[in-house]
Amino acid sequence: MFGDHVAPDRSALSTRQRDALRAIETHIAEDGRSPTYRELANRLDVRSVTSAVKLVAQLERKGHVDVEEGTARGIRVVGSRGDAPANRLIFIPEAAAPRGAGWPDPREGYWVDRQMLPAEAEGKTLAYITMPDDSMARDGIQKHDIIVGWPESSGDIPGGNLIIHALNRQFTVRRLQRYGDRLILTAADPTTPRTDLKVRPGPTPGPGPEPSWPIVGRAGLVIRRRL
Repeated sequence: MFGDHVAPDRSALSTRQRDALRAIETHIAEDGRSPTYRELANRLDVRSVTSAVKLVAQLERKGHVDVEEGTARGIRVVGSRGDAPANRLIFIPEAAAPRGAGWPDPREGYWVDRQMLPAEAEGKTLAYITMPDDSMARDGIQKHDIIVGWPESSGDIPGGNLIIHALNRQFTVRRLQRYGDRLILTAADPTTPRTDLKVRPGPTPGPGPEPSWPIVGRAGLVIRRRL
């Protein structure tokens, strides 16, 4: 299964605070990026942006969001095992992506035919992320492209393949290289630092003490908005 990020306990939140947190999560799921305070105010149907700012500040004090100052879209939802990815893994119901049909909604400018997916994806649960940056642009993957992938063990992914990777609070795409008992995850941009992982035996291998494994699946298809 793709990454599992559980939100902190929300029982101590007021109704208004829970509404604000749900609005942030909904915006990220629908738009692929965090909302601005104005967008959050619109979703909450409040006239004042100041009200949205205050709600986010309250959520930050209670540990439910992290705010990166000086950015228009610096609101990040926090997970119980540290910072959750800023972009979400969205699962695609099989009924929403039948063979030969379009997904996501072609009215939004996106289109994918499941027949374009590699044979390895046959019968797999699919999911997608929105590419957060241009670190893979030299390999043809641009910022805001939708990347369709499926869960697969790192041990089953041959070197040279593109993988979906949880890195610094974001899901992104990297190329997997194998060197003995080490896995090297590289970006197409040579200035982007690589990620060096040591393979460990057991059902949940991973780097350091973390129980989670940052490779969450294989990337199989790029979807770009039509111009």
